[in-house]
Amino acid sequence: MRERRRPAEAIRHSGGRDLRLRGFNRYAPSVVVFFAACIVLLAGPMLIDRLRFAQEQASVHLARLELKNSPLLTQLNNSFQSIARAVEPSVVHITIERDGAGGIFGAQGLPSQGSGWVFDDLGHIVTNHHVVQGASRIEVRFADGLPHKAAFVGGDESTDIAVIRVTSRRVVPITRATGMRVKQGDLVFAFGSPFGFEFSMSSGIVSGHGRQAHLSQNGYENYIQTDAAINPGNSGGPLTNVYGELVGMNMAIAVDPKDPVRSGRFTGVGLAIPLDIIEFVVEQVIKGIPIQRGGLGVTLRDFGPDDEALIRELNLPESGVLITEVQPGSPAHGAGLRVGDVILQAFGQAMTRTETFRTMIHNLLPGSVVRLQVWRDRGVHSFDVVLGDWEAIDAHNALESVWGVSVQALTPQEARRAGLGGGDGVRITAVLPGSLGHRAGLTPCAAVLAVGDSPVESAADLARMLEPIRHGAEVQLTYLDANEARQARTIVLRTGQ
Repeated sequence: MRERRRPAEAIRHSGGRDLRLRGFNRYAPSVVVFFAACIVLLAGPMLIDRLRFAQEQASVHLARLELKNSPLLTQLNNSFQSIARAVEPSVVHITIERDGAGGIFGAQGLPSQGSGWVFDDLGHIVTNHHVVQGASRIEVRFADGLPHKAAFVGGDESTDIAVIRVTSRRVVPITRATGMRVKQGDLVFAFGSPFGFEFSMSSGIVSGHGRQAHLSQNGYENYIQTDAAINPGNSGGPLTNVYGELVGMNMAIAVDPKDPVRSGRFTGVGLAIPLDIIEFVVEQVIKGIPIQRGGLGVTLRDFGPDDEALIRELNLPESGVLITEVQPGSPAHGAGLRVGDVILQAFGQAMTRTETFRTMIHNLLPGSVVRLQVWRDRGVHSFDVVLGDWEAIDAHNALESVWGVSVQALTPQEARRAGLGGGDGVRITAVLPGSLGHRAGLTPCAAVLAVGDSPVESAADLARMLEPIRHGAEVQLTYLDANEARQARTIVLRTGQ
């Protein structure tokens, strides 16, 4: 028979269960929290990563929708493609072979490459002078891939501009932005064959203008600076605006001589020749006439830190170019310009650098009228100057400063009596005692007709032909004496006199 529990035992047994339940209830929340924390720690990063990924997907999807639905971007993209289609048919890839030494690029007998662009519908193509200098064979290839032989027409080394011509096909001239000046910030596009990658296109902005790089011996420099990528092979290629119109020609890049690894590679500073200089030179080259440049007949210099006291004392403007010399009988002298005048403006444009002003003047034809704004006597005055022939002005200056000789052109009557064409020959009007000209035996009143076998048609001819005498050469001078009798004598620069 089963024994019944006693009440006390039953009470003790029941109390044990209560104690265990109370203990479980006490720790159960902690256990739940612990396990929840474990679940969060394990599953949380996955949930967070899924949430982040979903947000990124939504953001990318929204951005793509906005880009695809942006009419501005679509229009911009289509415009860039239109620029390429408008310009590409006028761009050429140029390959040059040289039989002898010469030029900047390409070893003797090996081909070198460059770029160019069609100037007119007669087949004239413009490129850099250094691209085709010394070429024995020139071949151009258009965008259709067909090669054509080109002939050298002429060039101007001082501005690094040359003209070649193709007559074996019809061509599409590039549209030129004649009369338009580029501004800093303008969007531009450079075309050419960088590293032989033909008909490439890069974009950038006009970083600056009126730049000088001292690449030209005569200093005809007024370059456009751009960050559009220009590399070897781009030389001679067109630089266009957003309308596909030519504004300049790629010419050079700025390199750090201390960094030979990057030397010759694009560094963010490219230089291009402005269109106004190109048109000025090319039109004369095509006509087959010597390049004529306007001149004032002045010596100029920029203001520098050492001039601060002078600027304050004379109340001079801090910008402008200072006239330090005016040649007698020059266009500047005839217009009334004086030493000490400060040229503030030309062509309505502020002048801050001598080289910029000089280049602008030299890229006008003789006879052009230039209005100058000049600071004088604490006020601004206007002068209209009719430009002369810079080469003649420079030659007269060289003859006077180097040789101590003054000359003037023969009158048409004097030239006819001497059996010369109109305007040929020069007459020596004065010789400075003790000068190089005096020591060489030059005498006043003589009308110089020829030096050696070369006729003297201008003061520039005489200055150039006398130069060998300075290095010990003897030359024969043919001239008319004071009695207009034709004479010939050998002249040599004698030392010790």
